[in-house]
Amino acid sequence: MNSKNDFFKFNIRPIVFWPPFALLILAVGFSLFYPELFLSSILGIQKAILINFSLGFSWLSFGMTILTFVVFLSPLGKYRIGGKDAKPRLN
Repeated sequence: MNSKNDFFKFNIRPIVFWPPFALLILAVGFSLFYPELFLSSILGIQKAILINFSLGFSWLSFGMTILTFVVFLSPLGKYRIGGKDAKPRLN
């Protein structure tokens, strides 16, 4: 960072950044102006997700854990992301 202005120069992709940001602003505004309706809506969405997807989420989590151990113990676990000469950014 050469100057203070370099801190604010982010390399963001507008198509990736702006839609979630707009949804966040809408959700915050909705929660500020209509807190009871917002809370009941969020609780309803949470209940629907838990009823319909909890078993699938549990199996997916279990499968990903097993896959992580399999890759760690297999020869795939020795691959270095970035190639043979890659150096870590952090110590």
